Amino acid sequence: MSKFILGTANFSGTYGLAQNKNIVEKQLQEIILFAQENGINHFDTATGYGNAQSILGRFIDKSKKPKIDSKIGQKDCESVSSILATVKKTIDCLGVEKLSTLYLHNSKSLLKENQNIVKTGLNKLIDLGLVDHIGVSAYTLSEVILCKNTFSSLTRFQVPENICDRRLVNSKKLMDLSISGDQINVRSIFLQGLLVMDIHSIPIKLKKASKIIQEFEYYSKSIQSTRAELCTAYALNIPWASKILIGVESQFQLQEILKFDTLLRKDWSKNIQKLDESIVDPRNW
Repeated sequence: MSKFILGTANFSGTYGLAQNKNIVEKQLQEIILFAQENGINHFDTATGYGNAQSILGRFIDKSKKPKIDSKIGQKDCESVSSILATVKKTIDCLGVEKLSTLYLHNSKSLLKENQNIVKTGLNKLIDLGLVDHIGVSAYTLSEVILCKNTFSSLTRFQVPENICDRRLVNSKKLMDLSISGDQINVRSIFLQGLLVMDIHSIPIKLKKASKIIQEFEYYSKSIQSTRAELCTAYALNIPWASKILIGVESQFQLQEILKFDTLLRKDWSKNIQKLDESIVDPRNW
């Protein structure tokens, strides 16, 4: 079983910095089927990803019994009935019996004054067999810990981490959660494309990242590798990470990722610098 989860955020329009055109449905079908044929049978989608869920539902080979995770937004967490209705609609749209994991797209859904309503709704989803696990998509370690302390039934977490960030890689708290049986999946390993895009195409608002990314490029070439390969290898070597969430624009990109070397040289951390915290969090862009 592959350690990768295929994301669908770019299935319905452009996503991130590097993608500048929509992916046509024929290409999306090729990506999905190639993924399943090559050991990636776990997919991540969301109600907020346009019509990504319906596209995934149409093209996925359900005979392979794929695992599908989805996310629910704050607006759909206002009542128990809205939580149930949204998840049932998602399941119908995907054409599956249940979700592997339902993530709260924003931790605030659980941390606001109506948290008891949210908890009741999420527990009901499990009781009804509509989802196997409940999780939260977080930005920081403090969010993960606060959410876990607020709702112990959370057993799945998505967190950002990449080779030019490295804030979480040595986290004992994440390691403890992993050891105790919770699953922590890593997203944003390419930082929405910033870490692998052409240096000259970096937006002006992110120009202060250019020097570090250029040095990253020099190093990758010096060892006859690519930035994408090093980003992927870093993610696959995070000790507490259960799975790695990736997004691709073509079947070819996915083929390349599956062929990447997963080893890192001993000198990598000396040659790849960390980006400023204002850059590694896309909410600041």
